[in-house]
This record gives sequence, structure tokens and C-alpha cells, in this order.
Amino acid sequence: MIHILEVLTALGLAAAGGLRTSLALMILAIAANAGYSENNALTQLITTPLGITVLGVWCVFELVATKTALGQRLVQALQFFIAPVTGAMIASAFSGEIGMVPQILVGFAGAALAATLQAVYMGYFFRRGRAEAPVQLLQEGLCGILVLLALATPVIAGFAVFGLLWIVLQQSYSWRKHFNRPGTGVALVRNSYSQS
Repeated sequence: MIHILEVLTALGLAAAGGLRTSLALMILAIAANAGYSENNALTQLITTPLGITVLGVWCVFELVATKTALGQRLVQALQFFIAPVTGAMIASAFSGEIGMVPQILVGFAGAALAATLQAVYMGYFFRRGRAEAPVQLLQEGLCGILVLLALATPVIAGFAVFGLLWIVLQQSYSWRKHFNRPGTGVALVRNSYSQS
């Protein structure tokens, strides 16, 4: 039998990892050191002195690098490839003892969730040209809240993840509608190919 609370915890943490990887792992390391998180292979790895040092440097790098447009692009490129891997690791580590096949499926779901959140944020970033400070603050706040909710109340974290996923899908649908309008985006490319 699949334990729903463990799966919701895993998906909540994977979504946080998809929003801001280093911050999610740092909060998990702090929670594990304080005894608020379960002890598994991932928490044992990130709570070592080397793990905390790497996460701290990574957090500071993201904080400093996102102040410039070039730094934001570098962080976004790194996050785009790292977030699905981190989401899969977090989801499979926190899914508990549910069996090998379901644990792999939860890992894939965590990777897909993290990749979806990161892809939509990257689309927002490239559509606007630069992510403003309030958007970055919202992203970091959501990441912290999702980690804390997933550890304390997995059901609420699960509802938050599904609500966040609904918002993300609605946003991507509105972007697709915008770029399919005549004279913009994909419609402009389609017209140029059809004329030649």
C-alpha cells in the first residue's frame, strides 16, 4: 500500500527543489540537523560539514549572481538542468518504504514536477528579459514555505503543490495563446515558412 503522506511530502519537497534547488536543500539540511526531518541517505549526505559548506556557497552564489542579467541567465541555465535531478533525488529519498517500483515512480514524478516549475520560470524569465526582485523573492519564499509545509503538514503541502501546478499550467496555456496570435511568436514563424 502506498503511503499518501510520504508521497505528498516527497512531491512537496521536489516542488521546492524545482523552485530553488540550493535553498530547498539548505533548509532540509537545517531541518535534519534540528531533528525535524527523517534520516535517509540524502539528509545524511547534505548534513555533513562538506555538504553544508557546498550548499552555503551555492546559496550565496545564487544570491549574488542573480543581481545581474548575465548572472540570472547563468543561474537559470544551471537550475534548468539541476532541478529535475534534485527533484528526483528528494522525491525518491523522502517517499519512504513504499517499495522499489513506486519509489522510482515517485522519483520520476518529482523530476517532472521540478522540471515543469523550472521550465515555466525560465519562460517567464526569457519573456520578460529579466526576473524582477519581487519575483525572485516570491520564488524563494514559496520554496521555503513548501519545504516547511512538506515536513510539518504534508497534506497542505500536497494541496499547495497541486495549486502551484495548476497556476503554472494556466500560465503556460496563456503564453501559448499569446504566441499563437497572428503577428507574434510562433504564428509569425509559421507565416514566414508558408510564404516561402
